Amino acid sequence: MTENIWLMVLGLILIIFELLFGAISGFDIALIGLSLIMGGLVHYFGASWQLGIVVAIVIILAYFVYFRRVARKKLLITTQKIGIDSLLGKTAVVVEPINRLRAGKVLLDGEIWRAIAGESLKENSEVVVLKIEGVSLKVTKLKLP
Repeated sequence: MTENIWLMVLGLILIIFELLFGAISGFDIALIGLSLIMGGLVHYFGASWQLGIVVAIVIILAYFVYFRRVARKKLLITTQKIGIDSLLGKTAVVVEPINRLRAGKVLLDGEIWRAIAGESLKENSEVVVLKIEGVSLKVTKLKLP
């Protein structure tokens, strides 16, 4: 009896491995494990173990050739910055001088923002938004490559 379930056990181990390590392969290992379980079921219900392996290989190949791209698109979660987080890394122009002791103002995406910096910045200087502190943008001088 136990020789009939080794493919299923191997498949189950792969699925558990994938789940324990946080879907590191995008569920590819879990799907390979599932195909081994399917091949194991073929073997368990009377076919030879060789036929079970052939069934598992056919399912794996079909997945990688035809279905992987579709599955990846369905599983892919893209995050987009929205709200004030979308301002990080953007370039702005100083419209009111900024120094270490006094906040100034910058023009960013058509809006005037209060800005602070660890350096003195003159009017019309280009700056990059580093982070948001309260209601102020923390900026630094744009360094050209």
